[in-house]
Amino acid sequence: MAFDGGVRSLTVFGHANQFLLRHFKGARVLDLEGCLSIARADVEYICSMVLLKHLCLAKTDITELPPQVGNLQYLEGLDVGETQITQLPADIGKLQHLKTLDARKSRVKDLPDEIVQLTRLVHLLIGDSESCEGVKLPDGFGKMISLEQLGTIDLRKCSLSSLKELVELPHLKEIAVVLSDELEDTRMNDALLFSLEKSTKLRSLVVCSDFRLNALQSSTKYKYLICRKKLTVVRSSLKVPTVIAGHLFIGILDIRVCKLEEDDLKILRELPRLQNLIVRFAVLPTKMICISREGFAKVESFYVDCRMPRVIFEEGAMPKLEHLALKLYGGSASEEHMGIKHLLNLQKVTLHYAKWYATNKGVKETTDECKEHQNEDHSVHC
Repeated sequence: MAFDGGVRSLTVFGHANQFLLRHFKGARVLDLEGCLSIARADVEYICSMVLLKHLCLAKTDITELPPQVGNLQYLEGLDVGETQITQLPADIGKLQHLKTLDARKSRVKDLPDEIVQLTRLVHLLIGDSESCEGVKLPDGFGKMISLEQLGTIDLRKCSLSSLKELVELPHLKEIAVVLSDELEDTRMNDALLFSLEKSTKLRSLVVCSDFRLNALQSSTKYKYLICRKKLTVVRSSLKVPTVIAGHLFIGILDIRVCKLEEDDLKILRELPRLQNLIVRFAVLPTKMICISREGFAKVESFYVDCRMPRVIFEEGAMPKLEHLALKLYGGSASEEHMGIKHLLNLQKVTLHYAKWYATNKGVKETTDECKEHQNEDHSVHC
């Protein structure tokens, strides 16, 4: 291949090495996601492509990011997610134009102290919220004044001083944390909550925990805290955590639970500004979940992820609900109807299921019930 140096963006599928890349020395964008057989020498060569602005090495088999990465002075985006690298080099602090650093689902457990020099960094994506794996924050973190998105950090690994520096991040909008339920970790949780209380632009908190978040409940003085808009609880909580009860600012709640009983429903329906509710069941409910006419005054969208629908809507339930979405799997049909006809403001029903479940009796009966109420103002999408 012969090129005149005019290629600015290159995406490679399959195999890539320095002998191919030498034809694209002037590239600004290099996407090698999932490429095979990339050796250290190839990565070192990439680090000589000094005009690069965006570099993606995600899902490759690289085990190390060489210090020569500091040569990429114009780099704005670096993605090494889902690789085998265990640490980021100290020279990463030289990338003064870097805005996005993605190392999610890699083996990076700690950040180098030099990362605090990245004062233009907007998105710092590390750890893995799905498996509750978080990363330690270095001291001096408050210098990263451009950060808007941060996750996932592990409070058990961080120092109190680094957590208190979160308050110095004026633009922070989203943060994901791994919380501990242990009594001895209460101070760390309090330090986090204190900082988040001061974060006026915070819109989303993702909590990674296998428990009920009891540690948060000890911090009652922060009852008007946390999410100005969105709260996501990752992993299976036994029930709805009582810490969210009465929060004035939660507009979007995405939660995974093992069961949803009357006291849990009471917490949810009394959230005064809740507009979008997503409930994912880790196990099939043993009895039907009844949504009464009480509460849920502002809910416009309701998404239920359950093996089979176990929700009944009473007359007058969710008066402002416009969109109902159900994620279905194979399972036995319910003897009771869902009562979709009682959702008077409903505009749209969306059913998500794999095509091989289309003939399942439970899926078919749910689909039929939804379509019974279909009209020109009420659409059903499967």
